[in-house]
Amino acid sequence: MRPVATTPAPALALPVGWRSCLARRRIARVGFYGLVVGSLLPIVFPILWMFLSALKPLDELVTIPPSWLPRHPTLRHFRDLLALTNFPIYIWNSTLAACLTAGITVAVATLGAYSLTRFQYRGRQILATFTLLAYMFPPILLAIPLFVVITRLGMADSLLSLALAHISFALPFCLWLMWGYMKSVPMALEEAAMIDGASRMGAFAWVVIPMSLPGIIAIGVLSFLVSWNDYLYALILLTSEGKKTLSLGVSTFIGPMAVEWGLINAAGVVVTLPVIVFFGAVQQFLVQGFGAGAVKE
Repeated sequence: MRPVATTPAPALALPVGWRSCLARRRIARVGFYGLVVGSLLPIVFPILWMFLSALKPLDELVTIPPSWLPRHPTLRHFRDLLALTNFPIYIWNSTLAACLTAGITVAVATLGAYSLTRFQYRGRQILATFTLLAYMFPPILLAIPLFVVITRLGMADSLLSLALAHISFALPFCLWLMWGYMKSVPMALEEAAMIDGASRMGAFAWVVIPMSLPGIIAIGVLSFLVSWNDYLYALILLTSEGKKTLSLGVSTFIGPMAVEWGLINAAGVVVTLPVIVFFGAVQQFLVQGFGAGAVKE
């Protein structure tokens, strides 16, 4: 028997309208990614340049025109930063002040937001509405009153005084953010827990806190960064070398006769890299916390 000849099925041709629609979608997608890359380039380029400059020897840092990539990579700037300067002390002071700021701010903001959303008392709505008034003032306007109060209390030149100054600036916004987030936690779950025998604080600890975790992480990161990046209050409140934070310590690398570009770039890498890693780890919590806290009524 002869095999029966089969003809291949004709390929399905898309109509002209569908082709143009797919082409427009591809162009729109390319344009979108191009816009994203173009928007991120001014942000990513300085950070990338800082990382590359930290690996360059001193002669390459001052070369004109500058070289894009280090020809002879070195870690000398990092070794000098950790061995010849007080940079480890600066890191410890900034970390301690930022952790104090974040811990106290999170505790007060969480308890305050719980009070505003769960209890009825006179002036509650006014307090919640005007809590952002303190956040509207620029930090320089509060610097002198805080300095006078802290000096009269005998707390000048201490990391605790610096943390209290940062709390005064971070707490209003964090309280407002948690107030909006706490409204999304159903009261029925607390009531069910208390019916089962839990106390008010037990329901708060085992029901409200886990459900408010994204908002708590968001305000914790925000208050931590307020303290970590501060320069103004640290300059006003801290005077001794052993109490300086990172912002003050790095500024000492800029002298009247010379600028230590290698140390500055190395310090920038050491300061920036943990923050980038930490943000990547808690990114989803930040989006949930800021989003829910901003839109809830």
